[in-house]
Amino acid sequence: MQMFDCVNCGSSSHNGITNSELKRDFREEQKNLRVLLLGTGSCGKSTIMKQMKLQYTDGFRLQEKLFEIATIQRNTHFVATALIRVLENQGFVFDDELMECVIEIKRVNPNIVYNDRIFTETVAYAISTLWKYPNVKSIFSSHKLYTVDSDEYFLNNVTRFGQNAK
Repeated sequence: MQMFDCVNCGSSSHNGITNSELKRDFREEQKNLRVLLLGTGSCGKSTIMKQMKLQYTDGFRLQEKLFEIATIQRNTHFVATALIRVLENQGFVFDDELMECVIEIKRVNPNIVYNDRIFTETVAYAISTLWKYPNVKSIFSSHKLYTVDSDEYFLNNVTRFGQNAK
């Protein structure tokens, strides 16, 4: 069996720098707060973290804002297409105006982001028009669509979320 000697890896000044760096890093780390949030999906974990970020930091960077806009639009488009599928499965007859809206909504590929947006103002208007039909709101509340609490809010405000989406 071979024995290894301890080797001094540097002078005492090198160790002093290393120790001061470690102390500084430790003080910086002490400023950080770690939070473990547990819960089921859609229970608000991300919302709490976003609210903390808004409250205690400088808010969101532009790239983060654009990502959230695209996410909101993607989710709103998903709910709109789900409502259209339910209407079609029930044999709902679309009038000309609503059929144009359905075509416009179906034309969107939610996986393609163009100019940081999923859909244009035209698509936002089409979703808004679809949402205003009385049958659509009753289907939304009565059918077991996979939706989250915020979906109704986003459908009510879809034209605002579609603004400046050329």
